[in-house]
Amino acid sequence: MDDLLEKIHKATKELSGKLEKYADIAPSIQEKLMAVEKQSSKEDDLNYSDEEIEEIINIQMKNHPLTRELEKAVADFEEVYE
Repeated sequence: MDDLLEKIHKATKELSGKLEKYADIAPSIQEKLMAVEKQSSKEDDLNYSDEEIEEIINIQMKNHPLTRELEKAVADFEEVYE
């Protein structure tokens, strides 16, 4: 029983840390990506709308290492409860 509680504690702590990191860092990453995508759209004469740029950024964020870390922490957390 102590082993299970230790695993739950560890997974909870890991998930909490990754959630906090994501909440702290993701907005600035999204802002930077928005600026880069807007500039690229302008330079390449693509004239993407804000909605199109947001869609591109959402795809980039899904594949970003920060998101992958969070997904792994969620999966590890869920595994403890299986």
